[in-house]
Amino acid sequence: MRKIVVSAVLVVVLFCGCAPKLAEPKQSPTAAEPPAAAQTVEPIDYGDNKYAADSYSINTYNAEYPDALRAFYEFLTGERTVANGDDAEYALKYYRREGEPARNLRVPMRLIDINGDGQPELCFQCIPLYFFYYENGEINSAGTGWFATVLSNGAIFEHRHGAAPLHQNYAYTTYDIDWNILKDDHFSKFDMDEDGEYDTYYFNHDTYFQENDTEVTRAEFYALTWQYFDAVELSGGENYANYNWITAAEWVGLYEHEIGIT
Repeated sequence: MRKIVVSAVLVVVLFCGCAPKLAEPKQSPTAAEPPAAAQTVEPIDYGDNKYAADSYSINTYNAEYPDALRAFYEFLTGERTVANGDDAEYALKYYRREGEPARNLRVPMRLIDINGDGQPELCFQCIPLYFFYYENGEINSAGTGWFATVLSNGAIFEHRHGAAPLHQNYAYTTYDIDWNILKDDHFSKFDMDEDGEYDTYYFNHDTYFQENDTEVTRAEFYALTWQYFDAVELSGGENYANYNWITAAEWVGLYEHEIGIT
């Protein structure tokens, strides 16, 4: 099994709380008082335009890769586990409340082909980013950077803000069908004198941030990286991490709706 790890650092805090137990009323409600309204959950309208792209994705991929989609569905509903370790447990632990059904997974996800073989990977936009690939009848996981997301073209993009001095670090990574790295470009810009303007630029081809730094001019920096920033814009611009993602729970219901599972 192959596992690809791109290192980066991110800190995320998830707030969970429990409602305090309410005290018993001092007096019973009178017969004249109407009963409290029951809480209801509105059914999801999978015909809504919000799900159009995901419906198309499910039907398109299912036409050629039904086994992969069925395996992803079984994983999301708790019927199947990941073959190559427990990396996914991080996402499962923090995006499903204790005691809830397995299918109530709230992690943002999407299907997208990352390695260019035509078959989709299941991507969790959580902390860190995880994607899962189906191979030889099994689901395998691969974790990537903490600041990473999958762009609409299948590339893995990382963007990390830093201080002292102010700087921005980026990485753009792609894979071939055998999960070998095709491109792994890291680039950054710094405000060295902290006057509010970036003045120092680096481009490090196939190296980690700030190792064997190659300093370039501002013009060279953007000449080398404009296609990567364009890919980000095509994936939703500054909101790329939330572009066209639905929760795993929504996807499970949509898959059942499209495939006809009752």
